[in-house]
Amino acid sequence: LKKVLRDVVNAAGGVSAVARATGLGRPALHRMLSEEGNPEYSSLEKILNHVHLTLGVVPLKKKERSLVLAR
Repeated sequence: LKKVLRDVVNAAGGVSAVARATGLGRPALHRMLSEEGNPEYSSLEKILNHVHLTLGVVPLKKKERSLVLAR
């Protein structure tokens, strides 16, 4: 998820632009996107809203469920 979030931030103009647009501090955004980062949902939501995306939970299709159970 963090790799995707980093890609989203980069595509939206980079850390500085996203920080300005979302009201998140640059240092906090850098920490959030780091390997050790653990973004809060509210911060994640601000970033996703900025780029007109949302996070959703959808049920797995039957074939996908069998793949998960096989792990």
